Amino acid sequence: MALGLTDSATGAEWMRIFGFDGLSHDAIQEALQENTDTRLGGDDAGPGPREWRREDGRCGLVDAQERWMIAPAFDNVVDLADIGLMGLALVQLRRRWGLKTHGDEWVVPVEWRELAWYPECHAFIAERKGRQGLIDCRGRMLVEPIYAEVTAFGNDKVMKALRAQSIERFVVKNDAGSAMVIDGDGHLLTPSDGYTDIAAFDWFAGEGPVPVATVARYVRAVLSDEENAAVAIFDIDKQVEVVRGDYIWTYALCWGSGYGWFVVEQGEDGNYQAGVIDANGKVIHPPCYWWMGSFASFSSDEADHLIPYEMTACWRRGEPVSAMHKDGQLRWLYADGRSEHCTNAT
Repeated sequence: MALGLTDSATGAEWMRIFGFDGLSHDAIQEALQENTDTRLGGDDAGPGPREWRREDGRCGLVDAQERWMIAPAFDNVVDLADIGLMGLALVQLRRRWGLKTHGDEWVVPVEWRELAWYPECHAFIAERKGRQGLIDCRGRMLVEPIYAEVTAFGNDKVMKALRAQSIERFVVKNDAGSAMVIDGDGHLLTPSDGYTDIAAFDWFAGEGPVPVATVARYVRAVLSDEENAAVAIFDIDKQVEVVRGDYIWTYALCWGSGYGWFVVEQGEDGNYQAGVIDANGKVIHPPCYWWMGSFASFSSDEADHLIPYEMTACWRRGEPVSAMHKDGQLRWLYADGRSEHCTNAT
């Protein structure tokens, strides 16, 4: 979720930005009204930097001794220490936003209709003329502002793992609604059309690790905006689709000696049926099982997470997992594709 500042920040928008949108606290509203032409934050703002608005309406940033850190030349100034960006402040002038240091030096020129902190990308969404890009905290342009939309390649866990290995991946959309993956140099890593949504997998690996290169290599792509749209798994390294099908769930599994995909489709009888496909697209266990792992996990409200977790934990130990075939018979399923009838699985 991005911390967004747009053309003009109303009292309600400031509350949304700083996390108060769920509160109806009179003191918050009063503080916003009272601070229209005074020090934002009041006497209880603490020893840190604070915004100061002069009588002529110009804003700047002062330190605890009320010395100017950012000269009073702006319509609004927002210190970003509250979200962990120490030494930085957003500034607004004539309905445009920029970024300055506490030393009053420019990081990002004040030329953007919107600068929105995007934690997963560890950068600012920068928008002007209806185009979006990404700028990091040093002012480096990660993604040129030429796209209709820019989003993270994966969740916060995925993005942190990639940054630790200096791997940059972002998802962008064009005006036609096609989603693509690009790297930090703007190089296209997936087809330029055909996918309406795309993202990295959140891998299930039991108690074991998943190589970061593997996380960066595969994406789950949706082929249309329809509710029951087909999905594809795209291999960025080989530039091929390894899986395509009408799957309701698609989860990434890593069990130490191998990895692949847990998939669920809806059978002709309307029942959901699960199977497993390996990393190269070969079917290990066809999608003909009503549940895998354990019936308790299948019956849980968190079945979509518990089942793949149990599978990878068992296969990582070299053990089979139990599964209920659509013929009503229990089977043991092995990571190498073997299956055996069983009578004592729980």
